[in-house]
Amino acid sequence: MLNNMKIGVRLGIGFGMLVALFLALATLSYTRVVALTGEVENMVLDKYPKTIEAIDVVRAMNGVAQINRNLLLITDPAETQKQLARMTEQRKIITDNINSLEKKITSDEGKRLLAKMNETRAAYVATLEKFLDMVKGGERDAAMKLLYGDMRPTNEAYLGAIRALIDFQDKLMETAGKEADALGDQTQMLILVISSVSVLFAIAFAWFITRSITKPVGEALAVT
Repeated sequence: MLNNMKIGVRLGIGFGMLVALFLALATLSYTRVVALTGEVENMVLDKYPKTIEAIDVVRAMNGVAQINRNLLLITDPAETQKQLARMTEQRKIITDNINSLEKKITSDEGKRLLAKMNETRAAYVATLEKFLDMVKGGERDAAMKLLYGDMRPTNEAYLGAIRALIDFQDKLMETAGKEADALGDQTQMLILVISSVSVLFAIAFAWFITRSITKPVGEALAVT
């Protein structure tokens, strides 16, 4: 069929098919890059910040634990007030970060872990408030007994719940990273395949056009 077409028509069809292949390659590259960018943005702008906020809660909790010990060691009223002010700052960091996590976490498992964290937090805060009341009331012996007694298991349970949430977010980041790597590898392979097909088609088309021109010319010269 193609042999009966004019050379110009053959060239038009061939170049049209090449253009279609290159357009497919460009479209595929663009859509894959957009998808890969979305995966990376999701890690950087969503999963990573959640992990950092949960880690900041642990850091603030460590700050609170340090302040608790300081409150039992110092006797100067002015220094005690400074420590209590620091306590307020650290607890605000914890509250702000947890409120932020409650707004951002949408998965069922994430919500479950966050609820567990809030549950253990409530028990810890109750003992913390009791401890602070004892410190402010000058009941140092009772405060020390509470700090190294009932407060310890509530503190450990709270930190354990926070770390469980951090581990969950870490796994989400790891999964997203693997998916981004897989998407990148698939994109490279598809681009390589389409590029190879385009090159092979171009070579075959060039050979066909050259053959369709030189063969009739050769036959004509042979006749003459």
